[in-house]
Amino acid sequence: GSSWRVATGAIMAMLLVSFSPTSQAGVESQGPWSNASYDVAIAEMGEDAYGVHPSYGPRFSPRRELLSWSSGTACLDYTYSTHVGAVTTLAGDGGTNYVDELTDGVAGLSTNFGELRMGALSVDGSTLYVADRDKRSIAMVRLSDNRVFLLAGRGSGSGGDNDGAGTNAKFGRPYDLAMHPTANYLLVTDFDRDKLRKIDFSVTQTLYSREMPTVSGVFCGGGGTTSGDATCKTGESNIAEFESPTGIVINAAGTTAYIAEYAQNRIRSLNLADPEASDAVKVLIDDNDLDGPLGLAFSADESKLYVAVYDDHTIWYVTMATGTASFLAGRKNIKGRTDGAAATATFHFPTGLALWNAGSHLLVAQRGDGGESALRAIRLSDNVVSTVAGSDTQGTSDGSSGGSTATFRELYKPIVSADERYAYTIERNGGRVRSILLCAISSSSSSSSSSSSSSSS
Repeated sequence: GSSWRVATGAIMAMLLVSFSPTSQAGVESQGPWSNASYDVAIAEMGEDAYGVHPSYGPRFSPRRELLSWSSGTACLDYTYSTHVGAVTTLAGDGGTNYVDELTDGVAGLSTNFGELRMGALSVDGSTLYVADRDKRSIAMVRLSDNRVFLLAGRGSGSGGDNDGAGTNAKFGRPYDLAMHPTANYLLVTDFDRDKLRKIDFSVTQTLYSREMPTVSGVFCGGGGTTSGDATCKTGESNIAEFESPTGIVINAAGTTAYIAEYAQNRIRSLNLADPEASDAVKVLIDDNDLDGPLGLAFSADESKLYVAVYDDHTIWYVTMATGTASFLAGRKNIKGRTDGAAATATFHFPTGLALWNAGSHLLVAQRGDGGESALRAIRLSDNVVSTVAGSDTQGTSDGSSGGSTATFRELYKPIVSADERYAYTIERNGGRVRSILLCAISSSSSSSSSSSSSSSS
Protein backbone atom coordinates (compact mmCIF):
# COMPACT_ATOMS: atom_id res chain seq x y z
CA GLY A 1 0.00 0.00 0.00
CA SER A 2 0.95 3.67 0.08
CA SER A 3 2.53 3.41 3.54
CA TRP A 4 4.85 0.64 2.27
CA ARG A 5 5.87 2.81 -0.68
CA VAL A 6 6.60 5.72 1.63
CA ALA A 7 8.70 3.47 3.86
CA THR A 8 10.68 2.01 0.99
CA GLY A 9 11.08 5.48 -0.46
CA ALA A 10 12.60 6.60 2.83
CA ILE A 11 14.94 3.63 2.81
CA MET A 12 15.97 4.49 -0.70
CA ALA A 13 16.64 8.11 0.27
CA MET A 14 18.89 6.93 3.11
CA LEU A 15 20.77 4.64 0.76
CA LEU A 16 21.32 7.44 -1.70
CA VAL A 17 22.76 9.59 1.06
CA SER A 18 24.94 6.78 2.41
CA PHE A 19 26.22 5.48 -0.90
CA SER A 20 27.52 7.66 -3.70
CA PRO A 21 26.76 6.62 -7.30
CA THR A 22 30.30 5.22 -7.52
CA SER A 23 29.03 2.26 -5.51
CA GLN A 24 27.09 1.07 -8.54
CA ALA A 25 28.90 -1.06 -11.09
CA GLY A 26 30.38 0.96 -13.90
CA VAL A 27 28.91 4.29 -12.78
CA GLU A 28 31.18 7.27 -12.22
CA SER A 29 30.22 9.93 -9.68
CA GLN A 30 27.40 11.90 -11.27
CA GLY A 31 25.60 13.43 -8.31
CA PRO A 32 22.29 12.29 -6.82
CA TRP A 33 19.77 10.32 -8.82
CA SER A 34 17.24 12.62 -10.46
CA ASN A 35 14.81 10.47 -12.44
CA ALA A 36 11.81 10.52 -10.09
CA SER A 37 9.67 8.08 -12.05
CA TYR A 38 12.51 5.58 -12.14
CA ASP A 39 13.08 5.99 -8.41
CA VAL A 40 9.42 5.16 -7.78
CA ALA A 41 9.69 2.08 -9.99
CA ILE A 42 12.76 0.92 -8.07
CA ALA A 43 11.01 1.48 -4.75
CA GLU A 44 8.19 -0.84 -5.82
CA MET A 45 10.51 -3.66 -6.82
CA GLY A 46 10.70 -6.92 -4.92
CA GLU A 47 13.51 -8.21 -2.75
CA ASP A 48 15.82 -9.26 -5.60
CA ALA A 49 14.64 -6.85 -8.28
CA TYR A 50 16.99 -5.10 -10.63
CA GLY A 51 16.66 -2.19 -13.05
CA VAL A 52 18.78 -0.03 -15.33
CA HIS A 53 18.57 3.74 -15.05
CA PRO A 54 18.76 5.46 -18.47
CA SER A 55 21.49 7.83 -17.28
CA TYR A 56 23.07 6.27 -14.21
CA GLY A 57 23.27 2.60 -15.10
CA PRO A 58 22.26 -0.53 -13.15
CA ARG A 59 20.74 -0.52 -9.69
CA PHE A 60 19.11 -3.04 -7.39
CA SER A 61 16.01 -2.45 -5.30
CA PRO A 62 16.62 -0.35 -2.15
CA ARG A 63 16.47 -3.40 0.10
CA ARG A 64 19.46 -4.96 -1.65
CA GLU A 65 22.91 -3.65 -2.40
CA LEU A 66 25.15 -4.27 -5.37
CA LEU A 67 28.38 -5.93 -4.33
CA SER A 68 30.60 -3.68 -6.40
CA TRP A 69 32.27 -0.32 -6.38
CA SER A 70 32.88 1.28 -9.76
CA SER A 71 35.78 -1.13 -10.40
CA GLY A 72 33.49 -4.18 -10.16
CA THR A 73 36.17 -6.08 -8.25
CA ALA A 74 34.17 -6.89 -5.11
CA CYS A 75 31.39 -8.26 -7.26
CA LEU A 76 33.68 -10.74 -9.01
CA ASP A 77 35.46 -11.71 -5.79
CA TYR A 78 32.11 -12.54 -4.19
CA THR A 79 31.08 -14.64 -7.19
CA TYR A 80 34.32 -16.63 -7.07
CA SER A 81 34.60 -17.30 -3.37
CA THR A 82 31.17 -17.08 -1.76
CA HIS A 83 28.04 -16.99 -3.86
CA VAL A 84 26.13 -20.29 -3.82
CA GLY A 85 24.62 -20.85 -7.24
CA ALA A 86 27.06 -18.53 -8.98
CA VAL A 87 27.23 -20.94 -11.95
CA THR A 88 24.10 -22.45 -13.51
CA THR A 89 23.71 -24.77 -16.49
CA LEU A 90 21.09 -23.42 -18.89
CA ALA A 91 21.28 -25.93 -21.73
CA GLY A 92 23.18 -28.98 -22.89
CA ASP A 93 24.36 -32.41 -21.75
CA GLY A 94 20.94 -33.93 -22.45
CA GLY A 95 19.89 -36.69 -24.79
CA THR A 96 17.51 -34.92 -27.22
CA ASN A 97 18.92 -33.61 -30.47
CA TYR A 98 17.59 -30.09 -30.99
CA VAL A 99 18.00 -30.35 -34.78
CA ASP A 100 15.31 -33.07 -34.80
CA GLU A 101 12.75 -31.05 -32.82
CA LEU A 102 12.14 -28.32 -35.37
CA THR A 103 8.72 -27.07 -34.32
CA ASP A 104 8.73 -26.87 -30.54
CA GLY A 105 12.43 -27.04 -29.72
CA VAL A 106 13.93 -28.83 -26.72
CA ALA A 107 14.03 -27.97 -23.02
CA GLY A 108 17.46 -26.61 -22.15
CA LEU A 109 18.71 -29.39 -19.88
CA SER A 110 17.37 -32.05 -22.26
CA THR A 111 19.30 -30.64 -25.22
CA ASN A 112 22.10 -32.48 -26.94
CA PHE A 113 24.60 -30.13 -28.59
CA GLY A 114 27.59 -31.05 -30.68
CA GLU A 115 31.00 -29.45 -30.21
CA LEU A 116 30.22 -25.78 -29.65
CA ARG A 117 32.34 -22.75 -30.43
CA MET A 118 31.17 -19.15 -29.91
CA GLY A 119 27.99 -17.10 -30.14
CA ALA A 120 26.16 -13.78 -29.82
CA LEU A 121 23.28 -12.17 -27.95
CA SER A 122 20.22 -10.64 -29.58
CA VAL A 123 19.99 -6.86 -29.39
CA ASP A 124 17.10 -7.04 -26.92
CA GLY A 125 18.96 -9.58 -24.77
CA SER A 126 16.24 -12.23 -24.99
CA THR A 127 18.00 -14.81 -27.17
CA LEU A 128 21.44 -16.39 -27.21
CA TYR A 129 22.72 -17.66 -30.57
CA VAL A 130 25.31 -20.45 -30.52
CA ALA A 131 27.57 -21.86 -33.24
CA ASP A 132 27.45 -25.67 -33.18
CA ARG A 133 30.53 -26.79 -35.07
CA ASP A 134 29.82 -30.52 -35.19
CA LYS A 135 26.16 -30.22 -36.15
CA ARG A 136 27.07 -27.53 -38.73
CA SER A 137 24.24 -25.42 -37.36
CA ILE A 138 23.33 -22.28 -35.48
CA ALA A 139 21.19 -22.90 -32.40
CA MET A 140 19.18 -20.36 -30.46
CA VAL A 141 18.50 -20.43 -26.72
CA ARG A 142 15.36 -18.57 -25.63
CA LEU A 143 16.52 -17.13 -22.33
CA SER A 144 13.06 -16.71 -20.84
CA ASP A 145 12.81 -20.49 -20.43
CA ASN A 146 16.16 -21.77 -21.85
CA ARG A 147 14.40 -23.69 -24.60
CA VAL A 148 16.67 -24.52 -27.56
CA PHE A 149 15.71 -24.27 -31.23
CA LEU A 150 17.49 -24.77 -34.52
CA LEU A 151 17.96 -21.40 -36.23
CA ALA A 152 19.82 -22.40 -39.39
CA GLY A 153 21.77 -25.31 -40.85
CA ARG A 154 21.06 -28.96 -41.49
CA GLY A 155 22.38 -30.40 -38.28
CA SER A 156 23.92 -33.41 -39.99
CA GLY A 157 25.53 -34.54 -43.20
CA SER A 158 28.30 -32.90 -45.17
CA GLY A 159 29.04 -29.21 -44.92
CA GLY A 160 28.55 -26.60 -47.58
CA ASP A 161 27.59 -23.01 -48.23
CA ASN A 162 24.08 -23.47 -49.60
CA ASP A 163 21.76 -20.56 -49.02
CA GLY A 164 18.12 -20.78 -47.94
CA ALA A 165 15.97 -20.55 -44.84
CA GLY A 166 16.37 -22.79 -41.80
CA THR A 167 17.34 -26.35 -42.70
CA ASN A 168 17.76 -25.44 -46.38
CA ALA A 169 21.02 -23.70 -45.51
CA LYS A 170 24.37 -25.40 -45.06
CA PHE A 171 27.50 -24.45 -43.15
CA GLY A 172 31.00 -25.91 -43.08
CA ARG A 173 32.15 -25.36 -39.49
CA PRO A 174 30.53 -22.23 -38.04
CA TYR A 175 32.80 -20.57 -35.49
CA ASP A 176 31.72 -17.17 -34.18
CA LEU A 177 28.70 -14.90 -34.53
CA ALA A 178 28.18 -11.13 -34.42
CA MET A 179 24.79 -9.45 -34.21
CA HIS A 180 24.36 -6.25 -36.21
CA PRO A 181 23.17 -3.33 -34.00
CA THR A 182 20.02 -3.00 -36.11
CA ALA A 183 19.10 -6.59 -35.17
CA ASN A 184 18.49 -7.24 -38.87
CA TYR A 185 21.15 -9.91 -39.30
CA LEU A 186 23.87 -12.10 -37.79
CA LEU A 187 27.29 -12.53 -39.38
CA VAL A 188 28.85 -16.00 -39.09
CA THR A 189 32.50 -16.94 -39.56
CA ASP A 190 32.83 -20.33 -41.24
CA PHE A 191 36.21 -21.74 -40.28
CA ASP A 192 36.29 -24.60 -42.75
CA ARG A 193 34.84 -22.75 -45.75
CA ASP A 194 36.98 -19.60 -45.25
CA LYS A 195 33.91 -17.40 -45.61
CA LEU A 196 31.50 -15.07 -43.87
CA ARG A 197 27.82 -15.97 -43.94
CA LYS A 198 24.81 -13.78 -43.24
CA ILE A 199 21.65 -14.84 -41.41
CA ASP A 200 19.03 -12.31 -42.47
CA PHE A 201 16.14 -11.85 -40.03
CA SER A 202 14.36 -9.47 -42.41
CA VAL A 203 13.84 -12.26 -44.97
CA THR A 204 12.06 -15.25 -43.47
CA GLN A 205 10.20 -18.35 -44.53
CA THR A 206 7.60 -20.35 -42.62
CA LEU A 207 9.07 -23.78 -41.92
CA TYR A 208 7.95 -26.25 -39.24
CA SER A 209 5.23 -23.82 -38.11
CA ARG A 210 7.64 -21.00 -37.28
CA GLU A 211 9.40 -18.19 -39.12
CA MET A 212 13.02 -19.05 -39.94
CA PRO A 213 15.55 -16.50 -41.26
CA THR A 214 17.36 -16.81 -44.56
CA VAL A 215 21.07 -17.57 -44.86
CA SER A 216 22.83 -16.01 -47.81
CA GLY A 217 25.12 -18.44 -49.57
CA VAL A 218 28.27 -16.34 -49.21
CA PHE A 219 28.25 -12.87 -47.71
CA CYS A 220 31.97 -12.53 -48.23
CA GLY A 221 34.95 -14.78 -48.92
CA GLY A 222 35.75 -17.86 -50.90
CA GLY A 223 37.87 -16.06 -53.48
CA GLY A 224 41.62 -15.85 -53.87
CA THR A 225 42.70 -12.51 -52.37
CA THR A 226 44.16 -13.08 -48.94
CA SER A 227 46.12 -9.83 -48.53
CA GLY A 228 45.71 -6.21 -49.49
CA ASP A 229 42.40 -4.60 -50.42
CA ALA A 230 39.63 -6.92 -51.54
CA THR A 231 35.92 -6.99 -52.29
CA CYS A 232 32.95 -9.17 -51.38
CA LYS A 233 31.46 -8.82 -54.86
CA THR A 234 31.03 -12.18 -56.56
CA GLY A 235 32.90 -12.56 -59.81
CA GLU A 236 35.54 -9.91 -59.18
CA SER A 237 39.18 -10.88 -59.53
CA ASN A 238 40.05 -9.52 -56.09
CA ILE A 239 37.25 -11.16 -54.14
CA ALA A 240 38.33 -11.70 -50.54
CA GLU A 241 39.27 -15.00 -49.00
CA PHE A 242 39.40 -15.36 -45.23
CA GLU A 243 41.84 -18.00 -44.05
CA SER A 244 40.37 -19.91 -41.10
CA PRO A 245 38.23 -17.03 -39.79
CA THR A 246 37.49 -17.19 -36.07
CA GLY A 247 36.38 -14.22 -33.95
CA ILE A 248 34.21 -11.44 -35.33
CA VAL A 249 32.91 -8.15 -33.90
CA ILE A 250 30.86 -5.29 -35.34
CA ASN A 251 31.37 -1.70 -34.20
CA ALA A 252 28.55 0.12 -32.40
CA ALA A 253 27.70 2.20 -35.46
CA GLY A 254 27.17 -0.99 -37.47
CA THR A 255 29.43 0.22 -40.28
CA THR A 256 32.40 -2.13 -39.95
CA ALA A 257 33.06 -5.75 -39.00
CA TYR A 258 36.46 -7.01 -37.84
CA ILE A 259 37.45 -10.61 -38.49
CA ALA A 260 40.33 -12.59 -36.94
CA GLU A 261 42.09 -15.03 -39.27
CA TYR A 262 43.68 -17.79 -37.26
CA ALA A 263 45.85 -19.19 -40.05
CA GLN A 264 47.37 -15.83 -40.95
CA ASN A 265 47.86 -14.10 -37.58
CA ARG A 266 45.82 -11.28 -39.01
CA ILE A 267 42.74 -9.14 -38.45
CA ARG A 268 40.85 -7.60 -41.35
CA SER A 269 38.02 -5.09 -41.54
CA LEU A 270 34.92 -5.26 -43.73
CA ASN A 271 32.94 -2.21 -44.81
CA LEU A 272 29.35 -3.27 -44.09
CA ALA A 273 27.92 -0.13 -45.70
CA ASP A 274 29.37 -1.10 -49.09
CA PRO A 275 30.73 -4.67 -49.03
CA GLU A 276 30.98 -4.78 -52.82
CA ALA A 277 33.39 -1.85 -53.02
CA SER A 278 36.77 -2.76 -54.48
CA ASP A 279 38.43 -1.99 -51.12
CA ALA A 280 35.65 -3.17 -48.81
CA VAL A 281 38.03 -5.61 -47.09
CA LYS A 282 41.21 -4.14 -45.65
CA VAL A 283 44.01 -5.44 -43.42
CA LEU A 284 43.86 -3.86 -39.98
CA ILE A 285 46.92 -5.69 -38.69
CA ASP A 286 49.15 -8.55 -39.85
CA ASP A 287 51.50 -9.32 -36.97
CA ASN A 288 53.15 -12.54 -35.81
CA ASP A 289 52.74 -11.37 -32.21
CA LEU A 290 49.10 -12.31 -32.76
CA ASP A 291 49.93 -15.99 -33.05
CA GLY A 292 46.57 -17.65 -33.60
CA PRO A 293 44.02 -14.90 -32.90
CA LEU A 294 40.58 -16.08 -31.75
CA GLY A 295 38.22 -13.86 -29.75
CA LEU A 296 37.83 -10.12 -30.29
CA ALA A 297 36.25 -7.37 -28.18
CA PHE A 298 36.24 -3.58 -28.35
CA SER A 299 37.14 -1.23 -25.53
CA ALA A 300 34.28 0.96 -24.32
CA ASP A 301 35.26 3.84 -26.60
CA GLU A 302 36.30 1.49 -29.45
CA SER A 303 39.80 2.97 -29.52
CA LYS A 304 41.23 -0.50 -28.84
CA LEU A 305 40.42 -3.96 -30.14
CA TYR A 306 41.31 -6.68 -27.64
CA VAL A 307 42.57 -9.98 -29.05
CA ALA A 308 42.78 -13.43 -27.43
CA VAL A 309 46.01 -14.93 -28.80
CA TYR A 310 45.32 -18.61 -28.50
CA ASP A 311 48.62 -20.24 -29.44
CA ASP A 312 50.77 -17.95 -27.26
CA HIS A 313 48.40 -17.93 -24.24
CA THR A 314 48.33 -14.13 -24.10
CA ILE A 315 45.96 -11.17 -24.48
CA TRP A 316 46.87 -8.25 -26.73
CA TYR A 317 45.15 -5.15 -28.05
CA VAL A 318 45.26 -3.28 -31.33
CA THR A 319 45.22 0.52 -31.25
CA MET A 320 42.64 1.32 -33.90
CA ALA A 321 44.12 4.68 -34.88
CA THR A 322 47.52 3.19 -35.75
CA GLY A 323 46.85 -0.49 -36.38
CA THR A 324 49.63 -1.52 -33.98
CA ALA A 325 49.55 -4.39 -31.50
CA SER A 326 50.46 -4.07 -27.80
CA PHE A 327 50.74 -6.64 -25.03
CA LEU A 328 48.06 -6.60 -22.31
CA ALA A 329 48.44 -9.68 -20.10
CA GLY A 330 49.81 -13.23 -19.90
CA ARG A 331 53.18 -14.94 -20.36
CA LYS A 332 54.06 -15.94 -23.90
CA ASN A 333 54.11 -19.72 -24.43
CA ILE A 334 53.50 -20.38 -20.72
CA LYS A 335 50.19 -22.06 -19.88
CA GLY A 336 48.40 -21.67 -16.59
CA ARG A 337 45.71 -20.12 -14.43
CA THR A 338 47.82 -17.83 -12.26
CA ASP A 339 46.16 -14.60 -11.11
CA GLY A 340 47.94 -11.32 -10.44
CA ALA A 341 49.76 -8.60 -12.30
CA ALA A 342 49.62 -8.61 -16.09
CA ALA A 343 53.25 -9.66 -16.60
CA THR A 344 53.09 -12.62 -14.19
CA ALA A 345 49.51 -13.85 -14.75
CA THR A 346 49.07 -16.86 -17.02
CA PHE A 347 46.34 -18.06 -19.37
CA HIS A 348 45.76 -21.49 -20.89
CA PHE A 349 44.52 -21.25 -24.48
CA PRO A 350 42.46 -18.03 -24.19
CA THR A 351 39.52 -18.13 -26.57
CA GLY A 352 36.67 -15.61 -26.28
CA LEU A 353 36.50 -12.09 -24.85
CA ALA A 354 33.78 -9.74 -23.59
CA LEU A 355 33.81 -6.27 -22.06
CA TRP A 356 31.95 -5.92 -18.76
CA ASN A 357 30.85 -3.25 -16.30
CA ALA A 358 30.95 -0.24 -18.64
CA GLY A 359 34.46 -1.19 -19.67
CA SER A 360 36.09 -1.66 -16.27
CA HIS A 361 36.91 -5.34 -16.92
CA LEU A 362 37.71 -7.57 -19.86
CA LEU A 363 36.33 -11.09 -19.41
CA VAL A 364 38.46 -13.89 -20.86
CA ALA A 365 37.33 -17.47 -21.46
CA GLN A 366 40.19 -19.93 -21.42
CA ARG A 367 39.81 -23.36 -22.86
CA GLY A 368 42.47 -25.12 -20.82
CA ASP A 369 43.52 -28.61 -21.85
CA GLY A 370 42.23 -31.40 -19.65
CA GLY A 371 41.91 -28.85 -16.86
CA GLU A 372 42.24 -25.16 -16.00
CA SER A 373 39.21 -24.17 -18.07
CA ALA A 374 37.92 -20.99 -16.46
CA LEU A 375 36.42 -17.55 -16.82
CA ARG A 376 39.04 -14.91 -16.05
CA ALA A 377 38.84 -11.14 -15.74
CA ILE A 378 41.36 -8.38 -16.45
CA ARG A 379 40.74 -5.18 -14.47
CA LEU A 380 41.63 -2.62 -17.13
CA SER A 381 42.55 0.18 -14.72
CA ASP A 382 45.74 -1.69 -13.79
CA ASN A 383 45.57 -4.94 -15.85
CA VAL A 384 45.40 -7.17 -12.77
CA VAL A 385 44.05 -10.63 -13.64
CA SER A 386 41.62 -12.63 -11.48
CA THR A 387 39.56 -15.80 -11.82
CA VAL A 388 35.77 -15.48 -11.80
CA ALA A 389 34.83 -19.15 -12.06
CA GLY A 390 36.59 -22.45 -12.72
CA SER A 391 39.18 -24.71 -11.14
CA ASP A 392 42.22 -26.76 -12.11
CA THR A 393 40.16 -29.84 -12.95
CA GLN A 394 37.91 -30.55 -15.91
CA GLY A 395 34.24 -31.32 -15.41
CA THR A 396 30.62 -30.30 -15.68
CA SER A 397 29.81 -29.34 -12.10
CA ASP A 398 28.13 -26.01 -11.45
CA GLY A 399 29.77 -26.03 -8.04
CA SER A 400 28.34 -25.92 -4.55
CA SER A 401 29.73 -22.71 -3.08
CA GLY A 402 31.07 -20.04 -5.37
CA GLY A 403 32.61 -20.06 -8.82
CA SER A 404 35.83 -21.58 -7.48
CA THR A 405 34.09 -24.95 -7.08
CA ALA A 406 32.66 -25.05 -10.63
CA THR A 407 34.34 -27.13 -13.32
CA PHE A 408 34.19 -26.61 -17.09
CA ARG A 409 35.07 -28.53 -20.21
CA GLU A 410 36.77 -26.10 -22.57
CA LEU A 411 35.14 -22.68 -22.28
CA TYR A 412 35.07 -20.83 -25.56
CA LYS A 413 33.26 -17.53 -25.16
CA PRO A 414 31.69 -15.31 -22.50
CA ILE A 415 28.69 -13.23 -23.59
CA VAL A 416 27.52 -10.55 -21.17
CA SER A 417 23.78 -10.28 -20.54
CA ALA A 418 21.95 -7.09 -21.45
CA ASP A 419 21.80 -5.97 -17.81
CA GLU A 420 25.44 -7.03 -17.23
CA ARG A 421 24.46 -9.26 -14.30
CA TYR A 422 25.55 -12.48 -16.00
CA ALA A 423 28.08 -13.92 -18.40
CA TYR A 424 26.63 -16.65 -20.61
CA THR A 425 29.41 -19.12 -21.38
CA ILE A 426 29.73 -21.63 -24.20
CA GLU A 427 31.70 -24.87 -23.74
CA ARG A 428 33.30 -26.67 -26.62
CA ASN A 429 33.82 -30.17 -25.25
CA GLY A 430 31.08 -30.07 -22.67
CA GLY A 431 28.41 -29.03 -25.18
CA ARG A 432 26.89 -26.75 -22.56
CA VAL A 433 25.62 -23.22 -22.19
CA ARG A 434 25.90 -21.86 -18.66
CA SER A 435 25.40 -18.56 -16.85
CA ILE A 436 27.86 -17.09 -14.37
CA LEU A 437 26.60 -14.43 -11.98
CA LEU A 438 28.74 -11.29 -12.22
CA CYS A 439 26.70 -8.82 -10.17
CA ALA A 440 25.89 -10.57 -6.91
CA ILE A 441 23.40 -9.18 -4.43
CA SER A 442 23.18 -9.83 -0.74
CA SER A 443 21.65 -8.44 2.43
CA SER A 444 22.86 -5.09 3.77
CA SER A 445 24.91 -6.67 6.54
CA SER A 446 27.03 -8.88 4.31
CA SER A 447 27.19 -6.30 1.54
CA SER A 448 28.62 -3.49 3.65
CA SER A 449 31.55 -5.54 4.87
CA SER A 450 32.33 -6.80 1.39
CA SER A 451 32.13 -3.32 -0.08
CA SER A 452 34.41 -1.85 2.55
CA SER A 453 37.10 -4.42 1.92
CA SER A 454 36.94 -3.88 -1.81
CA SER A 455 37.57 -0.15 -1.77
CA SER A 456 41.31 -0.68 -1.34
CA SER A 457 41.59 -3.20 -4.18
